[in-house]
Amino acid sequence: MTNFPYELPGTDDAYYLPAAEGPRVVSFDALVTTKARKLETGGDFSLIEMAGTQGTDAPPHSHAGEAEAFFILDGQVRVWVSDLEQLMNVGDFIRIPKGAPHKFRIESSFARFLCFISPGGFEQFFGDLGATTQKYLPPDRGEGGDFPTEERLAEVAEKFDWHLEAEWDPERRKQNSPDA
Repeated sequence: MTNFPYELPGTDDAYYLPAAEGPRVVSFDALVTTKARKLETGGDFSLIEMAGTQGTDAPPHSHAGEAEAFFILDGQVRVWVSDLEQLMNVGDFIRIPKGAPHKFRIESSFARFLCFISPGGFEQFFGDLGATTQKYLPPDRGEGGDFPTEERLAEVAEKFDWHLEAEWDPERRKQNSPDA
């Protein structure tokens, strides 16, 4: 009997990843670990694990082509979808429809959650903006995050039909304060 290899195969064949494994990037100030790409799911969905420290957030944004869902594994994450707000705890689940403006912010000292994306393909957004890492933990907020320039963000946003829904100040994100 042969064991499964511990890597993404690039096909829709069966595969296995141990905990914490998968391609990892630091995008903004979050650790993003890819568990399934559109290549492994026939394009049906993508699955990424996001981890960060208190204050790690995503700016208000939308993308018309993908629905998302979050499942909280560790910590607390506050999520806004349109005009709704929810503080999510371990085991909580939220679905974000295609095109809905949304954002999140990690409220606990550390949090980790799964992000399901359908259809697949949007997982590459984080790789295009971030930097590959071999680390298994996210950087402390403001200390080592990979922050794109406004030009790079605009370029990647256009490629993935990602729309910023409000003013975004990258310098504010670098401040090591959850209230920033």
